[in-house]
Amino acid sequence: MLPSTENPVTDATIGATPAGAFRMESGLPATLDGPFRILMEINQPWDWNEFWTNALYDDPDYRTSCQPSLVYAGMLDPAQSGETIFLNPIGHGHFAGWDGRLYTDLRSITTAKDIIDFISVKLIENQK
Repeated sequence: MLPSTENPVTDATIGATPAGAFRMESGLPATLDGPFRILMEINQPWDWNEFWTNALYDDPDYRTSCQPSLVYAGMLDPAQSGETIFLNPIGHGHFAGWDGRLYTDLRSITTAKDIIDFISVKLIENQK
């Protein structure tokens, strides 16, 4: 389902991650059937570790990113309104953001896993 004027579903939100805890509210169309997957991607610039070093790749985009973005996922079911879903890390992006692929090997990711404590999502029925 892609956003349109008639169907304004949020497909993506981009911005700097606020410091500390924050809450984001969004909406879903009432006609959404069945479970769907929700994804979140996060990154912290200059987050080096023993594997992701400054000398690993000769690429200016990599040198400001270091450990690649982490991707978190969870399944939401509109029929389960009120249930809290926790998103879990499922992989990382390309080291310089080139290909849009999901790389599922997280063994080299260390401190990037500490950017957030947890991500939870809760579907609440519209009270209007």
